[in-house]
Amino acid sequence: MDTNYLRRNIYVIFLKICVIIGHIHFGTAINAPEKVYEACYGVLSVNFLKPSCNHSEVMYVRDVYTYSKPASDGCPQESSFTNQPNASCCRYNNDTTDCGWRYYGDTFKGNHYTQCVGMQQCGVPVAWNRTEQDCDPAVFMSKTNYMRQFYYCIETNFISQICIPSTKTGNELYIWNDGYPNNSSDCATSSGCACSISASKSSTIEIELLDLRLSQSGGTCNQRLVISEGGTETSIDCGQQNDFSLTSVYSSQSDSLTVRFDNTVSGQYGHFWILLRASDSTAILTMTCGNASAVYSCGETLPTTTSTTTTTMSSPSNSSGASTTGSVTSFPGSAGSTTGTVSSSDTQYSKTTAGSVSTLDPQSTGTTASSSNTSTSDSQASNAEASKSTSDEDDSSDKTSLIAGLSVGALGLAGLAVLASALRHRFRKNKVNVDDEYSEHFGTLSDANNVAPIGYRQLS
Repeated sequence: MDTNYLRRNIYVIFLKICVIIGHIHFGTAINAPEKVYEACYGVLSVNFLKPSCNHSEVMYVRDVYTYSKPASDGCPQESSFTNQPNASCCRYNNDTTDCGWRYYGDTFKGNHYTQCVGMQQCGVPVAWNRTEQDCDPAVFMSKTNYMRQFYYCIETNFISQICIPSTKTGNELYIWNDGYPNNSSDCATSSGCACSISASKSSTIEIELLDLRLSQSGGTCNQRLVISEGGTETSIDCGQQNDFSLTSVYSSQSDSLTVRFDNTVSGQYGHFWILLRASDSTAILTMTCGNASAVYSCGETLPTTTSTTTTTMSSPSNSSGASTTGSVTSFPGSAGSTTGTVSSSDTQYSKTTAGSVSTLDPQSTGTTASSSNTSTSDSQASNAEASKSTSDEDDSSDKTSLIAGLSVGALGLAGLAVLASALRHRFRKNKVNVDDEYSEHFGTLSDANNVAPIGYRQLS
């Protein structure tokens, strides 16, 4: 058989297998790639951001940006019936020809997020920012002329309302308040609702916030999420509201946990939408949600600090009673295996055993004094040599560790220097991409349209 022919066929089969694997769906609910909707500023019906998802999906808005085209492009700052732009005026090119940054206008404060999250489609007017502070006035228009909205489409099959009985499975699952994107229901019907989550393959679980807007009054938080894992409870409360930024808030130590909603306010208030992801990308989460007895009822006061109950573990080999906090870590499926440092008493015992030389029995010293003295002398010499050898080895080990540490540190500093240089080169023209931060400009512009909206924040 022709070897080249065989190789070609094997290569083709391999490519087909890769394509098939690439289409296998493991239950990941955020569809890639991220979607973007663009539109120009103006008074026409087309001058709206109108993102949409399939009928079985809802939106999560990640960010909103305003951009300006160069004045030489001839694009109108405001589109109208008599001055309509070319399609290219409303489309992003790159961060050299287009100057832009996150929208921080006050006119539609937060609407580009609140009007769209959890919806299958929405429509919000395009807004603008002034450009003199961030763009070259000799090149760009004085105001931005178009806007970009970044969003994900999330399958509703992976989302559970916390108070509605349901069971879901997938690598990524979501929980939101009953009625989302509307406010949560009254405390009498929603407080105590919970979801129990477990992961296959002993995977740990990550929790991230998509939207957390909890009710508070007079500085008192009336709602919270409580994550329970083993003997620990962790509160997610009003102090962690995220302004729609995808924010990591919890990493489990085991393969199971519970999320509970505590609500003490009467009426319909508050929103939350969270993501739960298996750390092992091949693992599957199973989530069961539903109503339960309230831990905190209407009108009660929630704890003002994070409620944490910690179960401590001690090393079974620590017979001296010395503290071994942090020396033992248990994981699912580890069958009691331990990781980390050994207790001080165990370490000392190990060193004493390894470095000691057995001495003569005192009862036998009278029968062979000469032999005893010789043996003792040899033993002492042996001990001295062993001690010297150990000391030399320790010194050598310390020197090696020091040299290795200095080398790693030098490489790290060199890497940081290269990164800093690259960043300075990247942004020397005061341009922006989706990873930049312009909060230092808030309140410095003369225009009234310069207040950071609810949805403004740094990207992770």
